[in-house]
Amino acid sequence: MSSQTGRGSDAPSSYTGQSTSSSSRYAGQGAAISAVRETILSGMSWSSIFGGAFAIAAISVALLALGSGIGLASVSPWGYAGSAVALTVGAMIWVMVTQWIAAACGGYLTGRLRARIEGVSTSEVAFRDTAHGFLAWAVATIFTVYAFASTAASMGSIGAQAANSTPPAAGSAVDPTDYYVDTLFRGNNPAVMIPESTRVEAKRILLRDMSNGLFAASDKAYVAQLISARAGIPPVDASRRVDAVMADMTAQADKARQAAEAFAFFTFLAMLIGAVLACWGASYGGRERDAAEVRA
Repeated sequence: MSSQTGRGSDAPSSYTGQSTSSSSRYAGQGAAISAVRETILSGMSWSSIFGGAFAIAAISVALLALGSGIGLASVSPWGYAGSAVALTVGAMIWVMVTQWIAAACGGYLTGRLRARIEGVSTSEVAFRDTAHGFLAWAVATIFTVYAFASTAASMGSIGAQAANSTPPAAGSAVDPTDYYVDTLFRGNNPAVMIPESTRVEAKRILLRDMSNGLFAASDKAYVAQLISARAGIPPVDASRRVDAVMADMTAQADKARQAAEAFAFFTFLAMLIGAVLACWGASYGGRERDAAEVRA
C-alpha cells in the first residue's frame, strides 16, 4: 500500500511537469508564429507596387503617343504663331490628363492585386492600400524621368556626333541670334557683304548684354558705329535699330521665361493630382478586392 501510495503521489507531479513543458513549448511556438505574422503584416507588397508602376508608365507612354498624333494632325504648318500657341496649350492639358488617367489606373491595379491582410482593422487596410498606390506612383515617376533623361542624353550624343561628322556649311544649326544680327546689318545695298568677324563680334556683344539684363551705353554706341559703317545708314538710325533689336530680344526672352514657368507649374499640378488619384485608385481597388474575396 505504501508503495502504491508513493507511486500515486508521484504521478501528479510528473503530469504537472509534462503539462508545464508543453505549455512552455506551445507558448514559444505561439510567440514565434506571432513574430512571423507581425513581420508579414508589417511588410510591403513590392510586386503589386512595381506592377502598378509599370502600368502607370506604359499607359503614360501610350497616351502621350496618342496625344502627339492628335496634335500633329490638328495643327497646321501655316499660320505658325496661332498654331504654336494652340499646340502649347493643348500639350499642357494633355500631359495633365495623361498623368491623371495613368495614375488612377495604375493605383487601382496596385490596390486590387495586393494580397488581403487578415487580423488588421479596416482603417489600417485602407491606409496600406493608399500607401501602396502612392509608392507605385513614386516608382513610376522616377522610372519615367530616368527613361526620358536617358533618351534625351542619347539623342544629344547622336546629334553631336552627326554635327561633328557633317561639314559646317551643311550641318550648322540655325541660331535665333543670327536673325537679329542680320537685322542689325541690313543695308540699302544687298551686294555689300558684312565680314564674318564683324557679325561674330556684334553677336557676342548682344549675347553678353542679354545675359546681364542690361545693354551698356558703350556697347550700344560701338555696335551702332559698326552698323553705320557697314550698312551705310546714319548713326541715329543705327542707334534706333539697336534699340529695336534689343527690345525684341528682351520680349522673346520674357516669353520664354513665362512659358517655362507655366510649364513647371502645370507639371507640378499634374503630378500632385496624379499622386492623389493613384492613392484613391489603390484605395478603391483594395475595397473591390476585399468585396470580391468576401463574396467568394
